Amino acid sequence: MIGTNTDDVKIVGIYDMGGIGKLTLAKVVYNMITKDFAYCCSLDDVSETANSKGILYLQNRLISALSRKAIPFANSVDDGIMMIEERFSLKKALILLDDVGEKSQLTALLGRRCHFGLGSRILITTRNAIVLHGFDVKTYQVCELDSNASLQLFSKHAFRRDHPPPEKLELSREILKIAQGLPLAIEVMGSTLSLYGKRKEIWDELLEKWKMGPIEEIQNKLMISYEALDLCEKQIFLDIACLLIGCDKTNAIYMRREIHLHPIKGFKVLQMMSLIKIEKGNKFWMYDHLRNLGREIVSQESGGNLAQTSRLWNHEEALDVLQRSEVNTGSDYSNIIKGCF
Repeated sequence: MIGTNTDDVKIVGIYDMGGIGKLTLAKVVYNMITKDFAYCCSLDDVSETANSKGILYLQNRLISALSRKAIPFANSVDDGIMMIEERFSLKKALILLDDVGEKSQLTALLGRRCHFGLGSRILITTRNAIVLHGFDVKTYQVCELDSNASLQLFSKHAFRRDHPPPEKLELSREILKIAQGLPLAIEVMGSTLSLYGKRKEIWDELLEKWKMGPIEEIQNKLMISYEALDLCEKQIFLDIACLLIGCDKTNAIYMRREIHLHPIKGFKVLQMMSLIKIEKGNKFWMYDHLRNLGREIVSQESGGNLAQTSRLWNHEEALDVLQRSEVNTGSDYSNIIKGCF
């Protein structure tokens, strides 16, 4: 997709959930083709840096890197856009923009018309494919690792080699079932186990712990995507994580409309941010790590008090609460809980 054998300007947007390996992939491609470009710039954590230091700071970093000399800095975002459009329209540039969160950030850093010299290549990573709309971008969705690649990555972190020792092979595969091919999860698990050596009882204990609930380092990474949602989208995400995995999307649309959550738009946003997938049969699916995140958020909101919980996904607990008449019937979600039965 990024092929360097043509003179047109190519922009490739690499997208999916946090922790899937977007930046790793983009940097490999960037480093492979850097030698073909006189003007290069890589900007990591665009969203975070724009929030903390301002988009003007990033504009000036880009302008300075592509100019390769000390020049007057832009004094405003509009000034920066004009400088980018005027100075680099004839320069063949290689640019990597990591973790772009808003369309306005792309406009500020690439210009309104994205005018760079012939042969330029631009790589963009984002959690939200929606930000790529409106630009002439080829999109690439990163997939989870297959079983062989997962085992190799896990082994590098857990054993500092490409393959686990024979006595740890089956246990390693059990651990990788939890990771579901997510590179971040594989790295976190492998690195954690490497700290404790190879004692089987410790590995067994950690495996049971990971089977039971969320892993903090992974949840923190995924939480960034959740926080980017608006209030309605958050409620829809929590509904799916707690109650609707494996359910038909059409039925969920009717349920969400009853409580004014704008479901069609919400489902589309969640899909574009790779927080959910629609599987065969029009059914919802999400990674276990995202499901665990949603359920942990709901549990924390109620302080562990089941009677005050907005969603109950354990059938026995839900039935017990209903039988004890402790459901807050004024809640917008009491009908959803009852609908489980």
